[in-house]
Amino acid sequence: MRTLTLTIPPDLNFYGEERDLLELLGNLLENACKYGAGEVHCSARQEGGGQRPGLRLVVESDGDYVDLNAYVQRGRRGDERAEGHGLGLTIVSEVASIYGGDLAFARGKLGGPRVTVTLPPAGV
Repeated sequence: MRTLTLTIPPDLNFYGEERDLLELLGNLLENACKYGAGEVHCSARQEGGGQRPGLRLVVESDGDYVDLNAYVQRGRRGDERAEGHGLGLTIVSEVASIYGGDLAFARGKLGGPRVTVTLPPAGV
């Protein structure tokens, strides 16, 4: 059984293409669920000010901690036993880059990896 905890304000806005947000969230949540032991946390908040503020997404799981920096390379897979093509984090990195954002990895509070995507205010 998986437990997914979402902390997302109801008035949160993303100033970009819907499909890009779906790529970010879809790939991050899929990886967290695939490699986590059962608990996944996802949070989002506006970042910066102005009329079109940026966005910060954080996804973490209780899986085994691994340094994910190497897995941003296209085709590099974390676990050969799991289905996939090793493109998830590469796609996340590329989408973040399109918006002038960045990707950071750390050990999360749940013990597994925490991925943070920070996108600057739109138009910056």
